[in-house]
Amino acid sequence: MNRKNLTAAVLAGLAGVAGIAGTAQAVNINPDGLGQVLLYPYYTTNGGNVTLLSVVNTTDEAKAVKVRFLEGENSVEVLDFNLYMSAYDVWTASIEPQPVDNMDESCDPDPGDGITVLCDGPVLVVNADENTCMVPKFGKVQSFLPFAYRAFGDFEGDGGTQDDARMNEGHFEMIEMGVLDPEPTTDYKGDAFDPADWATHQGTPWLPGDCDALNAAWAIAADGTELVPGAWKFDKGLNILPPTGGLFGGAGVVNVLKGALHTYEADAINGWNLSGFIGQGGIESLHTEPGSLVPNLNSGDILESVVFSDRGQLITDTLARSVDAVSYLFMHDSLMNEYTTETALLARTEWVLTFPTKRFYVEQVPVLAPFTTPWAVVGEEDYATACETVALTGLWDREERDEGEPGCEDTNSCETDRPPIVSPPPPIIIPPAPPGVEPFQLCYETNVIRFGGDVMIGDIDTGELPMESEILGTPRGKYLNFDNTDVFKDQNFQYGWARVELDDYLIAVDGDAVVASRDPLGQLNGLPVAGFGVSAFSNAFLTDLQGNRVLSAYGALYSHKATRKQGS
Repeated sequence: MNRKNLTAAVLAGLAGVAGIAGTAQAVNINPDGLGQVLLYPYYTTNGGNVTLLSVVNTTDEAKAVKVRFLEGENSVEVLDFNLYMSAYDVWTASIEPQPVDNMDESCDPDPGDGITVLCDGPVLVVNADENTCMVPKFGKVQSFLPFAYRAFGDFEGDGGTQDDARMNEGHFEMIEMGVLDPEPTTDYKGDAFDPADWATHQGTPWLPGDCDALNAAWAIAADGTELVPGAWKFDKGLNILPPTGGLFGGAGVVNVLKGALHTYEADAINGWNLSGFIGQGGIESLHTEPGSLVPNLNSGDILESVVFSDRGQLITDTLARSVDAVSYLFMHDSLMNEYTTETALLARTEWVLTFPTKRFYVEQVPVLAPFTTPWAVVGEEDYATACETVALTGLWDREERDEGEPGCEDTNSCETDRPPIVSPPPPIIIPPAPPGVEPFQLCYETNVIRFGGDVMIGDIDTGELPMESEILGTPRGKYLNFDNTDVFKDQNFQYGWARVELDDYLIAVDGDAVVASRDPLGQLNGLPVAGFGVSAFSNAFLTDLQGNRVLSAYGALYSHKATRKQGS
């Protein structure tokens, strides 16, 4: 069946107008929100939070979608399954803390040893009225699984944190593996095979035709003394057409007790795979069994990537790998957003910075550009990290004052000009940084930055940051902190905006601080980053017109703003 990718055709036209040849197909982020690949930059179950999520199939085709959840330290897979969506279907779920009454032993690495091991990490909860076909067909509650990172027996693990709490925070992705061919066929045994009909809602009650048949297609069944593979176990590309896109989705972090909900839309990638096979000229079907590590972001068959410059010019590049073409879409040399910690509104702000492709660069030596540090245990650290040194290069209040313009000359109260305190500082001591530059490190694939000072008890500064960030609940030691409350002796920047430099960074050379630049990815400098900023506010309890005491809490989510820098 011949299908034309409309977005790619539009981009080809734009390239022609710009005088750029050879851009017939290119990986791109669709600004209208529809795509083949959806990247959701954050989930959390920390701090009493629950993450809600959804994906929508806007097309008249039934689709096979890989759903994959990745923990926040090194993006190790902690749950994946296949989702078979009918035309115009919506699938919803939530990521929640482990229920106290859920005696789930699926996390037991050795269930036959007589020692009971119960799961203590997040669970995926599928809505009670949600019937879209999932393979494998687990119940309405499924625990995230730590097996891919936790050391056990001869498996050394990945060197990161070993407990179940590591899975409480991370990101997730949904990858269209293909369209279910609407024309039925027969499998290798001669049996009728019609996955599009099985996935399609129909009849009374309104349910998919046969989810059990989709599960059986990936199973190995006993037939007397023989083991007989299902149709997809035998031929995983049977009745699967190339992906066509048309998916959109979103997620929201909700805290019921705090009356807070922060929602975002998934980044939608188009033009990623047009053949339905893994890689250029590939023979391996993009449609794989549940639990497979492919398809992943390195499984596309298009190496061209296209973005727009800060001035609206089209930038195209041909990259070495499929994942490089995806990374290219998120490459930025600086990142900016707003913050507020306004005391009168009990305001809080936190930023999420996620590197959705980092694992494809740092799990090898030498590490691949634009990253500089491999995932490894360094020095006397207990656990592995892959830290990238970046810098806070600007923090302004709403009246454009920054750390270089304290505005305190009239009172003669200025002592020294310094940037806001960033903690924890880099473990390697760097010589004094230039004025207005504060180095820090982003060590994980998913990073949270908190704005604010130490915990106050009345008027007394405890000298300690909170045990967990107030909005997203990231534990102390995992989140970074920008202290905007004590920029200068007489200044408290309660609200404003900040900028983080992702390309140039400081290294120590012969006792001096020297600026280094990362190797580019194609024409672009910086790091591939996604995320957003969240702010929460509260007027505590107010009295309504009937005299009832009601909680007044509200919040906002702001996408990061960023710049792109082209190298020579």
